[in-house]
Amino acid sequence: TIVEPEGAFLAAERITAGELQQLEDYIQQSIEPDCTREWFRALDVKFHLTIAKASGNSYLESAVRQIRTQINPALDLMPYNEQIRSINYGVHSEILEALKAHDPVRSQERMKNHIKFSAEAIYARLIAKESQEEEEH
Repeated sequence: TIVEPEGAFLAAERITAGELQQLEDYIQQSIEPDCTREWFRALDVKFHLTIAKASGNSYLESAVRQIRTQINPALDLMPYNEQIRSINYGVHSEILEALKAHDPVRSQERMKNHIKFSAEAIYARLIAKESQEEEEH
């Protein structure tokens, strides 16, 4: 998808100190040992929507909101453990650092890589689930 990387590109130029702090808070909460799967997922949505909002483009913000709603069921299939939280922390931190540097190209690239990796992981999980269901029938 090009929507979120484009949003990150625009956000890098427009994001406020307050929005950067919000992103930092979401990342920190997501790595806490007592972070439940539901709260982790909510923080992930908040992280992505904050960046979309910071883009200053209401169409992009609306598109990201729709995308996040549509991929929620697929994300339910993903495992949830310390490794997943750690990977997510690293990737979100890289995006945040690029935004803090107000570097549009790096922000866009980091987001593009994140979305690509997530999409591939979801796809692999869906294929595995379909294979398992076929074996059961």
